[in-house]
Amino acid sequence: MTVNFAKDLLQQSRDVFQSKEKHPRFKMLWHGGEPLLWGVDNFREILLYIKTLFEGCKYDVSIQTNLTLLNDEYINLFKENNVNVGISLDGPKYLHNFLRVPADNKTDSFEIIMSNVKRLQNEGFRIGCVSVLSKKHIGNIRNFYNFMQQNNIFFRANPLYCAGESKGIINEMGITPSEYSEMVIELFDLWYYDETNKNDNSTFIEMASNLITGKTSLCVFKNNCQNGVICISPSGDVVPCGRFCDIELIDKFSYGNLHTDNLQTIINRREEKDAYRRSSYIEKTNCKECYLFSICYGGCLHDGYSIDGNFDKKTIFCISYKKIYKHITNRLREIGIESIIKEPFNDNYEGTNGI
Repeated sequence: MTVNFAKDLLQQSRDVFQSKEKHPRFKMLWHGGEPLLWGVDNFREILLYIKTLFEGCKYDVSIQTNLTLLNDEYINLFKENNVNVGISLDGPKYLHNFLRVPADNKTDSFEIIMSNVKRLQNEGFRIGCVSVLSKKHIGNIRNFYNFMQQNNIFFRANPLYCAGESKGIINEMGITPSEYSEMVIELFDLWYYDETNKNDNSTFIEMASNLITGKTSLCVFKNNCQNGVICISPSGDVVPCGRFCDIELIDKFSYGNLHTDNLQTIINRREEKDAYRRSSYIEKTNCKECYLFSICYGGCLHDGYSIDGNFDKKTIFCISYKKIYKHITNRLREIGIESIIKEPFNDNYEGTNGI
Protein backbone atom coordinates (compact mmCIF):
# COMPACT_ATOMS: atom_id res chain seq x y z
CA MET A 1 0.00 0.00 0.00
CA THR A 2 1.45 3.36 -1.02
CA VAL A 3 1.18 6.45 1.14
CA ASN A 4 -0.79 8.26 -1.57
CA PHE A 5 -3.29 5.41 -1.76
CA ALA A 6 -3.64 5.43 2.05
CA LYS A 7 -4.29 9.18 1.97
CA ASP A 8 -6.97 8.74 -0.67
CA LEU A 9 -8.82 6.01 1.24
CA LEU A 10 -8.73 8.13 4.42
CA GLN A 11 -10.09 11.14 2.52
CA GLN A 12 -12.91 9.04 1.08
CA SER A 13 -13.70 7.50 4.47
CA ARG A 14 -14.01 10.91 6.09
CA ASP A 15 -16.24 12.24 3.31
CA VAL A 16 -18.52 9.19 3.31
CA PHE A 17 -19.06 8.95 7.05
CA GLN A 18 -19.32 12.66 7.73
CA SER A 19 -22.21 12.71 5.26
CA LYS A 20 -23.97 9.93 7.19
CA GLU A 21 -23.56 11.21 10.76
CA LYS A 22 -23.53 14.69 12.25
CA HIS A 23 -20.59 14.12 14.60
CA PRO A 24 -19.00 10.75 13.78
CA ARG A 25 -16.06 9.37 15.71
CA PHE A 26 -13.49 7.85 13.40
CA LYS A 27 -11.48 4.90 14.66
CA MET A 28 -8.56 3.96 12.44
CA LEU A 29 -6.80 0.66 13.12
CA TRP A 30 -3.61 -0.28 11.29
CA HIS A 31 -3.54 -4.04 11.33
CA GLY A 32 -1.72 -6.86 9.57
CA GLY A 33 0.14 -9.13 9.09
CA GLU A 34 2.66 -6.84 10.72
CA PRO A 35 1.95 -3.15 10.02
CA LEU A 36 5.35 -1.90 11.23
CA LEU A 37 6.80 -3.47 8.07
CA TRP A 38 5.31 -0.44 6.29
CA GLY A 39 8.14 1.69 7.67
CA VAL A 40 8.45 4.59 10.08
CA ASP A 41 8.72 7.20 7.30
CA ASN A 42 5.39 6.10 5.78
CA PHE A 43 3.71 6.21 9.17
CA ARG A 44 5.19 9.63 9.92
CA GLU A 45 3.74 11.03 6.70
CA ILE A 46 0.33 9.41 7.12
CA LEU A 47 -0.04 10.44 10.78
CA LEU A 48 0.70 14.05 9.85
CA TYR A 49 -1.91 13.78 7.10
CA ILE A 50 -4.48 12.32 9.52
CA LYS A 51 -3.90 15.19 11.94
CA THR A 52 -4.65 17.68 9.15
CA LEU A 53 -7.48 15.75 7.47
CA PHE A 54 -9.41 15.08 10.66
CA GLU A 55 -8.86 18.45 12.31
CA GLY A 56 -12.04 19.34 14.16
CA CYS A 57 -13.23 15.70 14.13
CA LYS A 58 -13.22 13.17 16.93
CA TYR A 59 -10.85 10.37 16.01
CA ASP A 60 -8.59 7.65 17.39
CA VAL A 61 -5.62 5.99 15.74
CA SER A 62 -4.51 2.52 16.84
CA ILE A 63 -1.98 0.01 15.65
CA GLN A 64 -1.89 -3.74 16.29
CA THR A 65 1.68 -5.04 16.24
CA ASN A 66 3.74 -8.02 17.38
CA LEU A 67 6.33 -5.46 18.64
CA THR A 68 9.35 -7.20 17.14
CA LEU A 69 10.13 -4.22 14.88
CA LEU A 70 9.55 -1.46 17.44
CA ASN A 71 12.33 1.11 17.84
CA ASP A 72 12.82 4.57 19.35
CA GLU A 73 11.61 6.30 16.19
CA TYR A 74 8.32 4.44 16.31
CA ILE A 75 7.89 5.05 20.05
CA ASN A 76 8.46 8.80 19.69
CA LEU A 77 6.18 8.98 16.65
CA PHE A 78 3.33 7.12 18.34
CA LYS A 79 3.72 9.20 21.49
CA GLU A 80 3.65 12.49 19.58
CA ASN A 81 0.49 11.44 17.71
CA ASN A 82 -1.40 9.75 20.56
CA VAL A 83 -1.43 6.39 18.77
CA ASN A 84 -2.89 3.53 20.81
CA VAL A 85 -0.64 0.48 20.67
CA GLY A 86 -2.12 -3.01 20.80
CA ILE A 87 0.17 -6.02 20.88
CA SER A 88 0.10 -9.75 20.23
CA LEU A 89 1.31 -11.80 23.20
CA ASP A 90 0.08 -15.20 24.34
CA GLY A 91 1.34 -15.18 27.93
CA PRO A 92 4.63 -16.25 29.54
CA LYS A 93 7.48 -17.49 27.37
CA TYR A 94 6.57 -21.18 27.24
CA LEU A 95 3.02 -20.33 26.12
CA HIS A 96 3.87 -17.52 23.73
CA ASN A 97 6.64 -19.36 21.89
CA PHE A 98 4.36 -22.33 21.22
CA LEU A 99 2.63 -20.49 18.35
CA ARG A 100 4.83 -17.44 17.69
CA VAL A 101 7.74 -19.07 15.90
CA PRO A 102 10.15 -16.65 14.15
CA ALA A 103 11.03 -17.35 10.53
CA ASP A 104 14.65 -18.14 11.38
CA ASN A 105 13.61 -20.57 14.17
CA LYS A 106 16.37 -19.04 16.29
CA THR A 107 15.28 -15.60 17.44
CA ASP A 108 13.40 -15.51 20.74
CA SER A 109 10.48 -13.25 19.91
CA PHE A 110 9.23 -13.33 23.51
CA GLU A 111 12.33 -11.62 24.89
CA ILE A 112 12.17 -8.92 22.20
CA ILE A 113 8.47 -8.30 22.81
CA MET A 114 8.76 -8.08 26.61
CA SER A 115 11.70 -5.70 26.32
CA ASN A 116 9.60 -3.47 24.06
CA VAL A 117 6.56 -3.75 26.34
CA LYS A 118 8.66 -2.29 29.17
CA ARG A 119 9.96 0.47 26.89
CA LEU A 120 6.42 1.47 25.95
CA GLN A 121 5.20 1.33 29.54
CA ASN A 122 8.12 3.50 30.65
CA GLU A 123 6.97 6.07 28.08
CA GLY A 124 3.45 6.06 29.50
CA PHE A 125 1.70 3.76 27.01
CA ARG A 126 -1.16 1.62 28.32
CA ILE A 127 -0.59 -1.77 26.72
CA GLY A 128 -3.59 -3.64 25.34
CA CYS A 129 -3.08 -7.17 24.14
CA VAL A 130 -4.78 -9.78 21.97
CA SER A 131 -3.85 -13.27 23.14
CA VAL A 132 -4.51 -16.47 21.22
CA LEU A 133 -5.55 -19.44 23.34
CA SER A 134 -4.16 -22.75 22.07
CA LYS A 135 -3.81 -26.34 23.26
CA LYS A 136 -0.80 -25.22 25.27
CA HIS A 137 -3.02 -23.04 27.47
CA ILE A 138 -5.06 -26.00 28.73
CA GLY A 139 -4.19 -26.35 32.42
CA ASN A 140 -2.14 -23.15 32.31
CA ILE A 141 -4.80 -20.45 32.58
CA ARG A 142 -3.78 -19.33 36.08
CA ASN A 143 -0.17 -18.91 34.94
CA PHE A 144 -1.39 -16.96 31.91
CA TYR A 145 -3.56 -14.68 34.05
CA ASN A 146 -0.88 -14.08 36.68
CA PHE A 147 1.66 -13.18 34.00
CA MET A 148 -0.65 -10.58 32.45
CA GLN A 149 -1.48 -9.08 35.84
CA GLN A 150 2.13 -8.94 37.00
CA ASN A 151 3.16 -7.16 33.81
CA ASN A 152 0.16 -4.80 33.83
CA ILE A 153 -1.00 -5.92 30.37
CA PHE A 154 -4.69 -5.52 29.55
CA PHE A 155 -5.74 -8.50 27.47
CA ARG A 156 -8.46 -9.98 25.30
CA ALA A 157 -8.19 -13.77 24.95
CA ASN A 158 -9.43 -15.28 21.68
CA PRO A 159 -9.41 -18.90 20.51
CA LEU A 160 -7.20 -19.82 17.58
CA TYR A 161 -9.39 -19.05 14.57
CA CYS A 162 -9.50 -21.17 11.43
CA ALA A 163 -8.28 -18.45 9.05
CA GLY A 164 -5.19 -17.80 6.97
CA GLU A 165 -2.13 -19.84 7.92
CA SER A 166 -3.79 -21.24 11.03
CA LYS A 167 -5.80 -23.60 8.79
CA GLY A 168 -2.79 -25.89 8.59
CA ILE A 169 -2.36 -26.18 12.38
CA ILE A 170 -5.90 -25.79 13.75
CA ASN A 171 -6.41 -29.51 14.40
CA GLU A 172 -3.06 -29.87 16.16
CA MET A 173 -2.97 -26.61 18.12
CA GLY A 174 -6.54 -25.28 18.20
CA ILE A 175 -9.03 -25.70 21.06
CA THR A 176 -12.59 -26.98 21.06
CA PRO A 177 -15.56 -24.75 21.98
CA SER A 178 -15.86 -26.59 25.32
CA GLU A 179 -12.18 -26.06 26.08
CA TYR A 180 -12.54 -22.39 25.18
CA SER A 181 -15.51 -21.86 27.52
CA GLU A 182 -13.71 -23.63 30.36
CA MET A 183 -10.67 -21.39 29.91
CA VAL A 184 -12.72 -18.19 29.70
CA ILE A 185 -14.81 -19.08 32.77
CA GLU A 186 -11.63 -19.77 34.73
CA LEU A 187 -10.16 -16.48 33.53
CA PHE A 188 -13.34 -14.64 34.45
CA ASP A 189 -13.29 -15.94 38.02
CA LEU A 190 -9.60 -15.19 38.45
CA TRP A 191 -10.32 -11.63 37.29
CA TYR A 192 -13.60 -11.27 39.19
CA TYR A 193 -12.25 -12.39 42.57
CA ASP A 194 -8.83 -10.71 42.26
CA GLU A 195 -8.85 -7.94 44.89
CA THR A 196 -5.60 -6.51 43.50
CA ASN A 197 -6.94 -6.57 39.96
CA LYS A 198 -5.69 -3.73 37.74
CA ASN A 199 -6.98 -5.21 34.50
CA ASP A 200 -10.26 -3.82 33.13
CA ASN A 201 -10.72 -6.80 30.84
CA SER A 202 -12.67 -5.50 27.87
CA THR A 203 -14.17 -8.88 26.91
CA PHE A 204 -15.63 -9.52 30.35
CA ILE A 205 -16.91 -5.98 30.77
CA GLU A 206 -18.45 -6.16 27.30
CA MET A 207 -20.25 -9.45 27.97
CA ALA A 208 -21.50 -8.35 31.40
CA SER A 209 -22.76 -5.07 29.99
CA ASN A 210 -24.54 -6.96 27.18
CA LEU A 211 -26.53 -8.81 29.83
CA ILE A 212 -27.29 -5.68 31.86
CA THR A 213 -28.15 -3.29 29.02
CA GLY A 214 -29.23 -5.61 26.21
CA LYS A 215 -26.91 -3.72 23.87
CA THR A 216 -23.70 -4.88 22.22
CA SER A 217 -20.54 -3.19 21.02
CA LEU A 218 -18.08 -6.01 20.27
CA CYS A 219 -18.14 -6.83 16.56
CA VAL A 220 -18.71 -10.58 17.03
CA PHE A 221 -22.02 -9.88 18.84
CA LYS A 222 -23.36 -7.21 16.51
CA ASN A 223 -26.60 -7.67 14.59
CA ASN A 224 -24.67 -6.61 11.48
CA CYS A 225 -20.99 -5.91 12.10
CA GLN A 226 -20.68 -4.57 8.56
CA ASN A 227 -22.47 -1.34 9.47
CA GLY A 228 -19.65 -0.25 11.75
CA VAL A 229 -16.54 -1.57 10.02
CA ILE A 230 -14.78 -0.88 6.75
CA CYS A 231 -11.83 -3.21 6.22
CA ILE A 232 -9.39 -2.31 3.44
CA SER A 233 -6.68 -4.74 2.43
CA PRO A 234 -3.25 -3.64 1.11
CA SER A 235 -4.50 -4.58 -2.38
CA GLY A 236 -7.28 -1.99 -2.07
CA ASP A 237 -10.06 -4.55 -1.73
CA VAL A 238 -12.85 -3.69 0.71
CA VAL A 239 -13.76 -6.90 2.54
CA PRO A 240 -16.19 -7.85 5.36
CA CYS A 241 -13.39 -7.89 7.96
CA GLY A 242 -9.72 -8.74 8.39
CA ARG A 243 -10.43 -12.46 8.50
CA PHE A 244 -11.48 -12.29 4.86
CA CYS A 245 -8.10 -10.91 3.76
CA ASP A 246 -7.00 -14.51 3.27
CA ILE A 247 -5.64 -14.93 -0.29
CA GLU A 248 -8.16 -17.74 -0.86
CA LEU A 249 -11.11 -15.54 0.15
CA ILE A 250 -10.30 -12.00 -0.87
CA ASP A 251 -11.33 -12.25 -4.53
CA LYS A 252 -14.55 -14.05 -3.65
CA PHE A 253 -15.63 -11.67 -0.89
CA SER A 254 -14.29 -8.31 -2.00
CA TYR A 255 -17.07 -5.72 -2.11
CA GLY A 256 -14.96 -3.79 -4.60
CA ASN A 257 -11.49 -2.34 -5.06
CA LEU A 258 -10.59 1.27 -4.30
CA HIS A 259 -8.18 1.36 -7.24
CA THR A 260 -11.15 1.08 -9.60
CA ASP A 261 -14.21 2.28 -7.59
CA ASN A 262 -14.88 4.98 -5.02
CA LEU A 263 -15.76 4.04 -1.45
CA GLN A 264 -19.36 5.26 -1.57
CA THR A 265 -20.08 3.07 -4.62
CA ILE A 266 -18.55 0.07 -2.88
CA ILE A 267 -20.55 0.65 0.32
CA ASN A 268 -23.76 0.86 -1.69
CA ARG A 269 -22.86 -2.35 -3.51
CA ARG A 270 -22.07 -4.39 -0.41
CA GLU A 271 -25.72 -4.46 0.67
CA GLU A 272 -26.33 -6.88 -2.20
CA LYS A 273 -23.75 -9.39 -0.94
CA ASP A 274 -24.31 -12.48 1.19
CA ALA A 275 -21.81 -11.43 3.86
CA TYR A 276 -23.73 -8.20 4.43
CA ARG A 277 -27.07 -10.03 4.46
CA ARG A 278 -25.87 -12.62 6.93
CA SER A 279 -27.97 -11.22 9.80
CA SER A 280 -31.19 -11.70 7.81
CA TYR A 281 -30.20 -15.29 7.02
CA ILE A 282 -29.51 -16.04 10.70
CA GLU A 283 -32.89 -14.60 11.70
CA LYS A 284 -34.57 -17.30 9.60
CA THR A 285 -32.85 -20.12 11.52
CA ASN A 286 -33.74 -21.52 14.95
CA CYS A 287 -30.94 -19.32 16.32
CA LYS A 288 -33.62 -16.66 16.80
CA GLU A 289 -35.37 -18.87 19.37
CA CYS A 290 -32.37 -18.69 21.71
CA TYR A 291 -32.75 -16.35 24.69
CA LEU A 292 -29.30 -14.89 23.94
CA PHE A 293 -30.12 -14.00 20.34
CA SER A 294 -30.54 -10.26 20.98
CA ILE A 295 -26.99 -9.99 22.35
CA CYS A 296 -25.33 -12.59 20.12
CA TYR A 297 -27.05 -12.67 16.70
CA GLY A 298 -25.34 -15.93 15.81
CA GLY A 299 -21.84 -14.68 16.63
CA CYS A 300 -19.01 -13.93 14.21
CA LEU A 301 -19.99 -14.23 10.54
CA HIS A 302 -16.54 -15.62 9.65
CA ASP A 303 -16.92 -18.36 12.28
CA GLY A 304 -20.21 -19.37 10.69
CA TYR A 305 -18.86 -19.20 7.16
CA SER A 306 -15.84 -21.36 8.04
CA ILE A 307 -18.12 -24.30 8.91
CA ASP A 308 -19.29 -25.04 5.37
CA GLY A 309 -18.91 -21.93 3.24
CA ASN A 310 -22.37 -20.46 3.92
CA PHE A 311 -23.51 -17.39 5.82
CA ASP A 312 -26.59 -18.91 7.44
CA LYS A 313 -24.57 -20.71 10.12
CA LYS A 314 -24.02 -19.52 13.68
CA THR A 315 -20.58 -19.36 15.24
CA ILE A 316 -18.90 -22.64 16.13
CA PHE A 317 -18.47 -21.10 19.61
CA CYS A 318 -22.22 -21.04 20.31
CA ILE A 319 -21.86 -23.58 23.12
CA SER A 320 -19.00 -21.51 24.57
CA TYR A 321 -20.96 -18.24 24.68
CA LYS A 322 -23.97 -19.92 26.30
CA LYS A 323 -21.85 -21.31 29.10
CA ILE A 324 -19.87 -18.07 29.56
CA TYR A 325 -22.97 -15.85 29.58
CA LYS A 326 -24.69 -18.16 32.07
CA HIS A 327 -21.65 -18.04 34.34
CA ILE A 328 -21.44 -14.24 34.19
CA THR A 329 -25.19 -14.01 34.92
CA ASN A 330 -24.66 -16.03 38.12
CA ARG A 331 -21.76 -13.83 39.18
CA LEU A 332 -23.84 -10.69 38.61
CA ARG A 333 -26.57 -12.11 40.81
CA GLU A 334 -24.05 -12.57 43.60
CA ILE A 335 -23.66 -8.79 43.77
CA GLY A 336 -27.36 -8.07 43.36
CA ILE A 337 -27.46 -7.28 39.63
CA GLU A 338 -30.08 -8.98 37.51
CA SER A 339 -29.61 -9.45 33.78
CA ILE A 340 -32.37 -8.06 31.57
CA ILE A 341 -31.67 -11.02 29.27
CA LYS A 342 -33.79 -13.65 30.97
CA GLU A 343 -32.56 -17.20 30.78
CA PRO A 344 -35.05 -20.09 30.61
CA PHE A 345 -36.27 -21.64 33.85
CA ASN A 346 -34.54 -24.92 33.09
CA ASP A 347 -30.93 -24.60 34.26
CA ASN A 348 -29.92 -27.31 31.79
CA TYR A 349 -31.24 -25.31 28.81
CA GLU A 350 -28.90 -25.33 25.86
CA GLY A 351 -31.20 -23.78 23.30
CA THR A 352 -33.14 -25.38 20.46
CA ASN A 353 -30.11 -25.09 18.21
CA GLY A 354 -28.33 -27.40 20.58
CA ILE A 355 -24.93 -28.48 21.70
